[in-house]
Amino acid sequence: MAYVHQMDLNMRKILDVLKDGGWMSVKDVTEATGLHRQTVAKKLEALAFAGLVESSYAGRARIFRLRKERVEGPQTIRLEEGEVKKDEWDAF
Repeated sequence: MAYVHQMDLNMRKILDVLKDGGWMSVKDVTEATGLHRQTVAKKLEALAFAGLVESSYAGRARIFRLRKERVEGPQTIRLEEGEVKKDEWDAF
């Protein structure tokens, strides 16, 4: 169970980094999060598969960016008429 929890924390770190910037390489995300390169690569692949990030290429390097419309939209919760609560991680 602790392993699954750790995976979620790593994905959160990666999403936090991506939400602040534009296109980032695996190396950029690795430096910003302090996570191991292989961990970042696998998590980015999973996030891309889930549709939360998109990828492209800059030369030989694969780059990623957050698909904000996919991450921000589902997390808005309507409580009562006109009242809205946003929780950054409700989608997970």
